[in-house]
Amino acid sequence: GTVDVLGSRYGQVDSREVRRRIGVSGSAVEGTLRGDLTPITLVMTARHAATEPWWHVYTDEDRDRAKDLLVGLGLASVADHQYGTLSEGERRRTSIARALMPDPDLLLLDEPAASLDLGAREVLIGDVAHLADQERPKAIVLVTHHVEEIPSGFTHALILSDGKLIAAGPLDSMVTNKNLSLAYELPIRVEHRDGRVWARMRIDPRQRR
Repeated sequence: GTVDVLGSRYGQVDSREVRRRIGVSGSAVEGTLRGDLTPITLVMTARHAATEPWWHVYTDEDRDRAKDLLVGLGLASVADHQYGTLSEGERRRTSIARALMPDPDLLLLDEPAASLDLGAREVLIGDVAHLADQERPKAIVLVTHHVEEIPSGFTHALILSDGKLIAAGPLDSMVTNKNLSLAYELPIRVEHRDGRVWARMRIDPRQRR
């Protein structure tokens, strides 16, 4: 098969150049970040695709951009705290700010709300919805196991089950009772309201005994 990303076909282009146009945030990235560094340092180092300051030279513009990204994600008060002291939600938003530092065309978010409590999850979903409303990045791909974590502003969905494609296309017509029931092999009921998707298993009242 073939893989096309941002108009380039892998195997026919220098993949290192394509990677520079992609921002990635997820637990795998967070696990590489040193706990004694500050969010502003960790975000700034993403300018050179690094996780440490090392020998790279950073400008005032780099620091200002890192600060602006942290402010935009509600992290101004902890920008100079040690990363290891931050809450799970603050770490997740730091990771997203890092992914945005190089101004990517494509942002990949791998289960961004995983392990977050209700409050932190809803704040993060609001942050991602705001990002989806901006001109940059051009596209955001979000991986999740829970449809309620899909922010408003997202337009398309791809549903997989055991690695097999169930459906792909416009979100409202793909995230349906039928498709989710097929994916989970359970009777799922889907609701679309307030710009979000909600799902739960349908229960036969006769079984409530």
